[in-house]
Amino acid sequence: MAKTIAKKVKEAILLPGSATPKIKLALDKYAPNLKYKEVTTLDRAVKLAYKKARPRGIVLLSPGCASFGLFKNEFDRGEQFNGIVKMLCAELK
Repeated sequence: MAKTIAKKVKEAILLPGSATPKIKLALDKYAPNLKYKEVTTLDRAVKLAYKKARPRGIVLLSPGCASFGLFKNEFDRGEQFNGIVKMLCAELK
């Protein structure tokens, strides 16, 4: 995964989890020039991604591993993401 990220990604935002240390090691090895930041919540991740987004750019929420401890399940993760984006859009109006 890190090799593909190295080719396609400009910046990454990581959430905490049991696989995060492994992902960071792989990114350091295969994508040493990639900037990444670890944040503690999905809310912070979405807001940081919004700040870093550029016109015609792409922001991708891509769970690389299970999110045990942060979300009840994948549906909860999606619902939280949608809620954060809706609040962000409302703030922009």
